[in-house]
Amino acid sequence: MEDKAKLLALFPGGELEIKGEYYPLSPLRAVVGSSLTYSGYAVLAFTIIGTSVLGALGMVEPPWLKKLREQRWPLLALFFLANTLGSSVRTSGAYEVTLNNELIFSKLKTGAVPAVGALAKEVARITSLQPDPGMAQQLGLNF
Repeated sequence: MEDKAKLLALFPGGELEIKGEYYPLSPLRAVVGSSLTYSGYAVLAFTIIGTSVLGALGMVEPPWLKKLREQRWPLLALFFLANTLGSSVRTSGAYEVTLNNELIFSKLKTGAVPAVGALAKEVARITSLQPDPGMAQQLGLNF
């Protein structure tokens, strides 16, 4: 069960609007991450159809390029590396949880991943709602 569903099940009947959203990236990180990913796909495409493009453009394949294409494993490794780096740059891993438009958790501020119990205690504190005892016991939470 997802954390949001657990919280909503803990506080049945409460008019709760719980949102969890990833913190937005800076424009620079978004551009760098996308550039790395697209570079990886360009390397993959070049590995597969490289000489066809040069031939269609009437260009002769340089010797260093021929040698590089003969050893495709490093190019494929470069594709995977660029794709992995691009994904990690585009993911901040930081997210925020809001309750009725009030911030109740920020990974940027705490540096930690919230436990459902901690979020549930914060919801109870803010709303004065009492959690469902059966669901709390099922989730192993003490209030």
